[in-house]
Amino acid sequence: MNVGKGTVGFLLSLVLIISWSDCWAGPFGFEHGMTKDEITTLVGRQSLVKIVNGNIYEFSTAPRPYEAFEFYLLMISPEKGLVKVWAISRDVDTGTDGEQLKKKFQEIQTFVSETYGKGETYDSLKAGSIWSAPKDWMLGLLKEERSLACTWMLTIRKDDITAIRLDTGALSPEKGYVSLGYAFEGFAEYIEAADLKGAFLAGQWSEPAAQSPHDK
Repeated sequence: MNVGKGTVGFLLSLVLIISWSDCWAGPFGFEHGMTKDEITTLVGRQSLVKIVNGNIYEFSTAPRPYEAFEFYLLMISPEKGLVKVWAISRDVDTGTDGEQLKKKFQEIQTFVSETYGKGETYDSLKAGSIWSAPKDWMLGLLKEERSLACTWMLTIRKDDITAIRLDTGALSPEKGYVSLGYAFEGFAEYIEAADLKGAFLAGQWSEPAAQSPHDK
């Protein structure tokens, strides 16, 4: 069988593409157990913006970045390596009814559902809140009396991911953001052992509560 140079070149390219893809498995190319040094080598040391809180690091990019997100927060255990990834969206300008923010939420929810199936959506307002009118939707979110989120609890695990949570947050009555968090195996045990429960709401998978993720 005579195989031409063009065919050989194509096959080698295909192998390289598959290998490259395999090297970047996991959400945005971040893999369970990666060390800080492995991540900075992969994305470039200049991409490490700052240490946010304890073992949570902010990176400006990812091995496989998604255009909707502005930066990434990584929780890296000294012993277990990477145990959680958050992707934080660019600021979303919206009306006080939150329509543009809701659309961004739904766009990312669809993106995640294509891989992990349908999640459980939570759209609620705290009992007794005065921000119940549609025009006050963003104010309710800003005052932390309203929640719009979606959670995927994975029984069949892919890339060692145990849970995913998509959240919305408000920076002002007309500006918000979306955060997408992936928890790996060992995350719950790590925050238990490190006494980090105060930074996380029980049973939720949200961004660190120490500060707004957009505080620079």
